Amino acid sequence: SQSTQIINFERSEQMSISYVLRPKTTGMLSIGAATIVVDGNEYRSQPLSIKISEESPRRDDPNDPYSIAAKSAFIKVISSKNTVYQGEPFVASYKLYFNADIGRFEVLDQPDFTGFYKNDIELKTIKQDQEMYKGERFNTGIIAQMVLIPQRSGSIRPGLVEIKLPTAVPTNRRDIFGRRMTQTVEQTSTDNFPGITVKALPEKGKPSNFNGAVGDYSLDVSLSREELTANESVTLSIKISGSGNIKLVEVEKPEIPAAFEAYDPKYSENIAVNGAGMRGSKSYEYLLIPRYGGTYKIPEIKFSFFNPRTERYETLTSPERE
Repeated sequence: SQSTQIINFERSEQMSISYVLRPKTTGMLSIGAATIVVDGNEYRSQPLSIKISEESPRRDDPNDPYSIAAKSAFIKVISSKNTVYQGEPFVASYKLYFNADIGRFEVLDQPDFTGFYKNDIELKTIKQDQEMYKGERFNTGIIAQMVLIPQRSGSIRPGLVEIKLPTAVPTNRRDIFGRRMTQTVEQTSTDNFPGITVKALPEKGKPSNFNGAVGDYSLDVSLSREELTANESVTLSIKISGSGNIKLVEVEKPEIPAAFEAYDPKYSENIAVNGAGMRGSKSYEYLLIPRYGGTYKIPEIKFSFFNPRTERYETLTSPERE
């Protein structure tokens, strides 16, 4: 922040830079000196020391405004699944619980989600609901949501979510009408992301053409026509549909007879990412032009995926076409 004052025709300026710090360990910590250079002269502050204890004593004080605020409004991280296979999508939500008036919240910190493919879900509005939590009724609302797809196996703990949550708490003062007055506490609320157990995909039964597709899919292959003359064109269409990690799915290029001139495919996708996960379709259209007369066969096309529901690999095969 910056401010300027003019008193008795003398002008003075002030600039402040504020940092919000959250300690990661306990004990005595040192904050080094700050320096500034003005008109070629360097000015330096004194270092600061701060003692970090295990737990803030005010959390146990029922009359402390911050303690009241922490119990009146807080964030919880909700995961649709805690055990998944590598490549299996799941939905994570930041859910706000509150039974007091709250101000404009702000996400201050969240995991970098190393080891995950992350796709944020657009929330046009925050749908408010009510829920019982530890014997109390709270208003709730999901303020952020995402689809996460683990890219490696193992036990993963993504980290901490922290939000700035201005919360109104009652005071001992009353207005002229006798109503109890409140004060706004600029609290921060934190919650650890639930640990996720990611199981490796089994080696047993893995098809040779498997390329990482996880979910439940269908395959549709068609030709725009089956009779044509030389130098006329035909379109070979391949469509993969279903739910799972479809954004990361790749379909191998089909084997095209040498008698055909094949152009790069026209690609399109229609994928929805929402609270139900990730589902939709990917389509590839190959324009083929035969240069010689004759009868030609388009070999069968195979697509393999791992189905977490059945815990098995499945292979879809289109019939051979001519």
